[in-house]
Amino acid sequence: MTGRTGNMSKYTPYEARTREPSVLIPSDDLQIARNSLTEFDGLDTDDPVWFIDNTESVLEQTHLITAGWWRAVEPKLKGKAGEWLRSRKALRLSWAEFMTEFLQKFNSTQIQSQLRADIVSVRQTLSDFVLIKNQQAHEHARTKFRPPWLNSNFRQAS
Repeated sequence: MTGRTGNMSKYTPYEARTREPSVLIPSDDLQIARNSLTEFDGLDTDDPVWFIDNTESVLEQTHLITAGWWRAVEPKLKGKAGEWLRSRKALRLSWAEFMTEFLQKFNSTQIQSQLRADIVSVRQTLSDFVLIKNQQAHEHARTKFRPPWLNSNFRQAS
């Protein structure tokens, strides 16, 4: 500090540069990373573990420094997840802290059991599938040899 009074920093320029890593990210790199990320709403149908894994994979490929990862993720969190992040933004969490809190909030056992049930449940039986395919084949065979103008009129009438 020089002899001047006022609101001067107590750090020398070297100390100011070395006390904390810079999170300045070129806007092009940040935009590329954001465009490659998926959105997360915090709904029960969203898989937070997959979101984190996918996000880390994308951000590692873009070579952004870890300290700036949350800035890339921020606009991709919508709904409940976006509100949650805005409430945590002032805390200036590291990526590891963000991941821990994010998974604690959105990766509950209820969500995981619902996702497992959705994966395991059969939405269509084999006989339903065969029935639908037979109906489609019958419809195709019935309309295959008709002139196009007759097919369009036939469909409009029914």
